[in-house]
Amino acid sequence: MKSLLYGPVVWTCIYCEQALYQDAGVRVDGYMGSSRPAGGFNSIDVAVCTIEKANSLINRLMEEGSMDTLGNVSKCLYTESNYQ
Repeated sequence: MKSLLYGPVVWTCIYCEQALYQDAGVRVDGYMGSSRPAGGFNSIDVAVCTIEKANSLINRLMEEGSMDTLGNVSKCLYTESNYQ
């Protein structure tokens, strides 16, 4: 099962999630602008992205009939102010 985490400041969410899950062997990576994880969605456990990229990923999964691979969709509440 994959998780999709979306939020306004993607790099902050990726940093926090990687720090949280790295010891558990969970691969966290992001979709930002034109960048995407090496190996695509299948190569990660948690995808972090903007709401627009989340919409695109979900639409693609629906078209491919692969929605069953997605177990969780959550909003990231981390912001830059958490680190200042």
